[in-house]
Amino acid sequence: MANPVTIYIHHQSYRFLAEEEETYLQQCADIVNKEMDQAMAGNTLSITDGAVLAAMNVADKYCKERQVADNLRAQLKQALDENTWGDDLTRYYALQIQDRDGNRIRQEPLCAAVSLSYSYNEISSPADWLELDYYSEDEDMVIDHISLYNPTTGEELTGFQQYTGAGTVCLYNSGRYQLVDLASTEQSAVLCEFDEPVRYYLPGAAITEPEASGRYRFHDLLTGEEKELYDVGTDDATLAIYALDGTVRVFDRQTGVLLTDTAIDPVENQVRAHIYAENGWVWVAQDDNDNYVNTAIQICGPDGTHKTLDPRTLEETYTHYYPLFSTADGLYFYGCCNGPGSSWLYDILDSDGNVVVGGLRSCSTYYADRANGLPEGVFAASKGFSYGWMDFSGRWLYAESIFASTADEMDNYYF
Repeated sequence: MANPVTIYIHHQSYRFLAEEEETYLQQCADIVNKEMDQAMAGNTLSITDGAVLAAMNVADKYCKERQVADNLRAQLKQALDENTWGDDLTRYYALQIQDRDGNRIRQEPLCAAVSLSYSYNEISSPADWLELDYYSEDEDMVIDHISLYNPTTGEELTGFQQYTGAGTVCLYNSGRYQLVDLASTEQSAVLCEFDEPVRYYLPGAAITEPEASGRYRFHDLLTGEEKELYDVGTDDATLAIYALDGTVRVFDRQTGVLLTDTAIDPVENQVRAHIYAENGWVWVAQDDNDNYVNTAIQICGPDGTHKTLDPRTLEETYTHYYPLFSTADGLYFYGCCNGPGSSWLYDILDSDGNVVVGGLRSCSTYYADRANGLPEGVFAASKGFSYGWMDFSGRWLYAESIFASTADEMDNYYF
């Protein structure tokens, strides 16, 4: 819809009917005023002659800029037609590292870099190390090898495999896997070596993965004890193991302190088990079949709690269930069932399988190392026409209407 707009050009008012905003038209008028002032400066010209001269100047600039744009379009079309860059831009990768003053520290062709702390997104990963990916020079342009580089000290470590936790990494050199400490001293230090890859480390222990057996192996670096494992589970703060001999242990990932030490007997004909760590608590799913159908659920805590849940009972109500969070009193999990229409509904249950909060449209919790973590017993949820933060009583501590934004009609699982 056109609106009446008044603008001033060379001290005279002009009224327009325009669909554009008044601020836009005033910007156009400012350009015209500037051109007329320049055209009439030092000259005795009428407003008409000044306007014609200003119009010619604007047209001149427009034609020259259009010519430049046409040339750029032609060059771009030629480049696309000739495909001069090729399909794989990695062959044009080049790495240059500078200090804060702009001085070049290092330059490498066919190389890309990423911060180790960014790549693994763990609070313990050293921020002063870079992962360098070197690409091969052949036509395949695959990553030839990966190393770690510290721009501050200039140290470079070859054979990088993965970050293993608590400031350590696994390297492969001379046919052996090395567990290397990057954080304790200015220079890196080899802690120990293995014949198989190191997957996890915490002070006093390491977990490797032998290729032959397909099972993890726990190594106590202080006593020399070794255990073959069903599974390993981690969260932001803890690491949990479930060994073939029934041992269940939970450690603090940064200090190595033992938080939970118990045992879980295998079910009859147990084939596999999966362990999930939750801040000192564990959820162990045991299977006696190859179909990944749970036979029993075991919940253990640092206070000696040991509860057993029957999956068949849970599956009478829920299509699936999974650990959600823990408090000092126990581990809580959600159960998901079919709701009205094609929707899903979620219940939160305690370690005994009792419903604590029911009928949620969604529920989630924050990671332990988040700067703005929620208090104990508080979780993010949506129910009815609200979403926000809720406690175990089902009381909203903070809530907003789902109709508060333009994305109201979309399912949103993030809070």
